[in-house]
Amino acid sequence: MISKRNDQLSDRSLKVSTFWHGPSLPAVDTACLMSFVAHGFDVTIYTYNPLRNIPSAITVADAADIVDQKYLFAFKVLGKPSIAHFSDIFRMNLFRKKNEPWIDCDLFCLRDFMIPLTGNFLAKETSSSVNGAILRLDAQDPRLNTMIDELEGYASGANIKWGATGPALIVRVFGAEALRTAFEPEVFYPIHWNDWFKPFLPRHDEWCQAHCKAANALHLWNNIVEKSGYCKTLAPPAGSFLHRQLHDLNLIGLFSDICPVSVMEHLVENYANSRTGGNFTLRELAAITTRRTGQVIQKKLSGSPLNPHPAR
Repeated sequence: MISKRNDQLSDRSLKVSTFWHGPSLPAVDTACLMSFVAHGFDVTIYTYNPLRNIPSAITVADAADIVDQKYLFAFKVLGKPSIAHFSDIFRMNLFRKKNEPWIDCDLFCLRDFMIPLTGNFLAKETSSSVNGAILRLDAQDPRLNTMIDELEGYASGANIKWGATGPALIVRVFGAEALRTAFEPEVFYPIHWNDWFKPFLPRHDEWCQAHCKAANALHLWNNIVEKSGYCKTLAPPAGSFLHRQLHDLNLIGLFSDICPVSVMEHLVENYANSRTGGNFTLRELAAITTRRTGQVIQKKLSGSPLNPHPAR
């Protein structure tokens, strides 16, 4: 496999950590963590149980040193435990106890960069919101304790809204400062979640290159990827932006095979067709309504049938 870059930079400025619950880490997630290793980072993955097939370049540590395991299933969304929301209280305690920067397992490192050792490290996913896929709050900032206290309050077993414990809470506690001091989206979130599929398809390679030219990392929006039915043991189709990134870092060998382009196209189409009104933003719903109203008018004028598959 690949080895860590040998340089004179401080280990603390090149250290990131994450959490995983389950017996093994999917190939896509493993590749994301190894992309940080390839760019000189020391990567630690915290877990409560042994993990299979973790590359030796990644350090495995005991999650109980950060958060009591009793919180693991304490955060519920729609009546079901949410590990994603548990990870919010985990990362906040990670900052307080270790001062280690956090990364989600679906964040892919694109180039060398450094994380400051002090101060808060925030990044926007859009112009008006931050995301926690890469994050560190200064251990000396009293607002960190405020965040942890609120998170413990959510760990009551009562239902919470999706995202209530993450970026929304950060913005509420830190206010305008969170957005004013955060990196712009093109640095760590160059591709919006509506375009989650583009790094996986060869026909969008040039588009992805253009959007990622100033990016340190690329968030793969794992929640959507999993909902699409994508098999995470397969490498993205050959010719895609993400496949090329994996190939350049010698990470293709982590996968059992390569996903055919036709399969990926099918998954993308099925996911688009499966979205309901609740999955769309108001702006997207307005655009769809406007488009379909135009089709009705066109039908009346021309007598042609409505397009059964409007562009998305």
